[in-house]
Amino acid sequence: MPNIFSNATITRKDRLRDLKAREPGYFDLEFIKATSPEHRSRCVDLLDKSKSQLRQDLFALSHLDFKRGRFSSNSGPPMASS
Repeated sequence: MPNIFSNATITRKDRLRDLKAREPGYFDLEFIKATSPEHRSRCVDLLDKSKSQLRQDLFALSHLDFKRGRFSSNSGPPMASS
């Protein structure tokens, strides 16, 4: 029978609370590290304005070279006008 607790760690509740509080910053750091070097400073500048949970908006902007005047639409078919 496999030991299901072989990779388990006991953590105090206050330490877990601290780790959870740091999690968003850790994710942001990993996101910035994964961003291409030429877009990093721009992404850092926009972190506070980002509205998406996983920084999808910054990811999309970065891959579109921060072009303006674009819009997003659903992937479904266009709606018929009445």
